Amino acid sequence: MFNPDDFIKVKGWERLDPVGQSVLRELYALRHQIADRLDRPAFKVVGNDVMLVIAEQRPTSRQAIARCASVSPKLLDRHGDALLEAVRRGIDSGPLAVDRISPTRRDTDLLSEEQSWAYDALRTWRKGVAAERGVDASLVLPRAVMLELAKLEHPVADVEQLRRLGILEPWRVDYYRAARWSKRWVRLPPPASVRRAPRLA
Repeated sequence: MFNPDDFIKVKGWERLDPVGQSVLRELYALRHQIADRLDRPAFKVVGNDVMLVIAEQRPTSRQAIARCASVSPKLLDRHGDALLEAVRRGIDSGPLAVDRISPTRRDTDLLSEEQSWAYDALRTWRKGVAAERGVDASLVLPRAVMLELAKLEHPVADVEQLRRLGILEPWRVDYYRAARWSKRWVRLPPPASVRRAPRLA
């Protein structure tokens, strides 16, 4: 679900003044609406750099927005009026209170300290295996699977126990064991503040 407060994912948003941040929030929401309607990636509708420039300069006319760096004639022709309206809404909303921003939390943000340690360990293992195999890391171990493993209440003692859990497909368990990569899942004890982590024999 779209969350307009996710505008803080735009690199450089914090350099804007509070009114500029409010304008950027409106531009971010507008971009999503247009992208959704056109069934296009958001960055292909309006780039982050363009939104930042508009939010900083806050043009109030087509002539003014045309003078903004990075605003192409094509963008102005297609979405100029909508962009100006978004700027006006942002200005009318006034300074944005940063403490009222509620961005979407990533699933990894919800992990405990020990779960985060386990997830990072799995990610490091996955990166190494992917580099050796010459494949994309997601093909080695999907992100959703790493999250499930990291959230396990008790460590995995061996590969057979992992198979019984049903988190990984049988072929994936067999493939890693046959390739002897499963040994690389064995972890050193976590930091003192972290009591558990996934382990495979």
